[in-house]
Amino acid sequence: MTTHISLRLKDATQDLSNLAASLKLPVARIWKVGDNRKTPRGDPLDGRYQESYCALKVVSEAGTIEGAIEVIQQALASSALHHQLLAPGIRKILYCTLDSGGEVLGLTALKALADLGIELEIDGSSATESTSDFRGDDQYAGGSSGAAGRQT
Repeated sequence: MTTHISLRLKDATQDLSNLAASLKLPVARIWKVGDNRKTPRGDPLDGRYQESYCALKVVSEAGTIEGAIEVIQQALASSALHHQLLAPGIRKILYCTLDSGGEVLGLTALKALADLGIELEIDGSSATESTSDFRGDDQYAGGSSGAAGRQT
């Protein structure tokens, strides 16, 4: 099974670049509220982003969602800005794309997400239908949030 995992941060007003840098995870996409919209390749789009957004790649040795949660816990614990990251105003989403198969999350992993205020979003689409930061789509270009804002 191939799993692509990102930690997505969203905020209505603040620039997320300092918070993202403090986590020391690779940035897949980032923009701030009011920036001109662009495709993942950098081509301009009409309009401006309605919220700040950052997608950080999360890679674990195990290649599992539970492994990714452990990576995020470690990144948050070592971040000098962890109190800001855990603030309720910042929406945090663990976004997982499962290309095939499935995965079981234990209660400990689910509790860790809940304790950190991180939502879990799983995309189980096939590789040809999936929308992910790692495939170059622009599903959040309009600043919409959640699955309802996804364009497929």
